Parts: sequence; structure tokens; C-alpha cells
Amino acid sequence: MIKIKTTKHILLVLTTICVVTSFLGCIAAVPLIVKYAKSEKGYISKVEVPATADKVYQTAIRETEARPHLKILKKDDAERFIEITDGVQKASIKTTPVGPEKTELEVVANVPKTEEGKEVEREREKELSLRVVSVLCEALSVKCTVMEK
Repeated sequence: MIKIKTTKHILLVLTTICVVTSFLGCIAAVPLIVKYAKSEKGYISKVEVPATADKVYQTAIRETEARPHLKILKKDDAERFIEITDGVQKASIKTTPVGPEKTELEVVANVPKTEEGKEVEREREKELSLRVVSVLCEALSVKCTVMEK
């Protein structure tokens, strides 16, 4: 009788562990939503990342420096802000803590103009703010999905 109760207890504990592990795996698989829009300021991409603001900021610097076609124009460590260019667009990257392990990442890229002053239409995949967010999501091992406004 005691052996049966012990076996049931062990099975219950193992089942609970499996259910909790599966549940946590499902939460981790849910992609983060990148809010993406074109505004007067330019192309804006925002996403809340499950990492510290310093980690996201340092990752942004490291990933920018690792790409020879990108150049850092300005850097403010205290504000966790950098401005970069790919030679066509300029973008500002700002990381703001919203919790101990949660950061709002905001990337604003200018709208390039032609010599005649008209806006250059950018394909979404080539637009700098989205490329920056995509690279950072990958570097931070999080899945991000774009939601256009």
C-alpha cells in the first residue's frame, strides 16, 4: 500500500514537472511583436525585449561594429543611445528599461530623399530600422514578428 502511494506521488511530481516545462516552452516560443510604422519622424520600430537595457545596448553596439557597411555616428552610453548609418539611411537606437529584465528597444530611421527632394520608397526588408531590430532580436535569441500600424 505504501509502495503504491509513493509510486503515485512520484508520477504526480513527474507529470507536474512535464506540464510546467511544456508551458514554459510555449511561452518562450511566442514571438515578440515589433510595432512598425512610418511617421513624420521616419520609420519607427519598437519592441519590448526580455533582457536588461544594458545588454540590449551593448548588443546593438557589438552588432553594429561587426558590420562593415554600418557606421556609428554618435554614441551616448549614459542614455543608451547610438546613431548609425548604412550610407543611405540614418537611424537612432535607444534602449529604455521597463523592468529589471525587460527593455523597450526603439529604432527610428530617417526617410531618404532623392535629389529632387522626393521620398525614396524603401522595401520593408531593406528599411534600416527593421533590419536593426531583426539583427538585435536574432543576436538576443528572441523571435520577433512585425506588426505594421
